[in-house]
Amino acid sequence: MHVSRRLKWVCVAVASALVCGTAGASRIKDLCEIQGARGNMLIGTGIVVGLAGTGDKNPAAVIAQQRVLERLGIAVDDLRELKSDNAAVVTVTAELPAFAKEGTRIDVIVDSLYNCKSLEGGTLLETHLGGPGGDETVYAVAQGPLSIGGYNAAAGGASVRKNHATAARIPMGGSGTTASLWPKTRGCFTGHC
Repeated sequence: MHVSRRLKWVCVAVASALVCGTAGASRIKDLCEIQGARGNMLIGTGIVVGLAGTGDKNPAAVIAQQRVLERLGIAVDDLRELKSDNAAVVTVTAELPAFAKEGTRIDVIVDSLYNCKSLEGGTLLETHLGGPGGDETVYAVAQGPLSIGGYNAAAGGASVRKNHATAARIPMGGSGTTASLWPKTRGCFTGHC
């Protein structure tokens, strides 16, 4: 009888330790939300380079290349020197989490704007991402190699396509440059202060 009582207390102690151990791992942000706190959509326009002849066949792509080269300090005297086969103009979108700090890494989505056949093998050059409503403030910068979830293949008159080869992701390819878009609440979490 005495052993049974002791075993019972040991079982209660072990169960309590297990329950307390999991409860201690919860974070406040996992348990509740602050009213009005939400992520913010960012958008920018960039250029993807390193495409193996599957880039845009559009004059706008050549002009975009010229602007990028000029930003890098390389003068382009004649636009006919530039070929758009290996580059594509893209839109870049991301979501900056609520209360993000400078340096916060974010996933980036890249989509072709013109008639690019595939973004496979491409690298996004430095692209500035702004906030809603045409705000010119740069909230994040994105760049890096693209990861696509599809492909296009053709041989002997037959072709195969899986998913979209003109849409891609860059996991953790963006970095926040400023703190959150929305002003600090100064302790007021209801929005009615």
